[in-house]
Amino acid sequence: EIGWCDWSSDVCSSDLELVRRNAWPEQPERLASLASFLSRQEQWGELEKAVALIIRRAPGTPQIPALLLQLAHGLRRSGNDERGVLCLRLLAARYPHSQEAMLAQSALRSG
Repeated sequence: EIGWCDWSSDVCSSDLELVRRNAWPEQPERLASLASFLSRQEQWGELEKAVALIIRRAPGTPQIPALLLQLAHGLRRSGNDERGVLCLRLLAARYPHSQEAMLAQSALRSG
């Protein structure tokens, strides 16, 4: 459960209410801030939805590689290894020149 005291300065109550109703912010920068917040809160299912939306709406958003890497590790830690591996593969394929892609490739090799 996300509470009032957990909100960071870059996420407002209206953003979290949109998440609860499965209606996400339109602006890529608000969506990326919300995704970062969800990652810090280890809300992996919601983060997965947010990252998919960012990729679809604004694939050049600079936070995407880091968010994909965080999501992959979070999914794998929570027992969703297959989905975590898919995130790593997506990261390596779509953002091959990012530092996160190198980390993803290393994680894929090590299993």
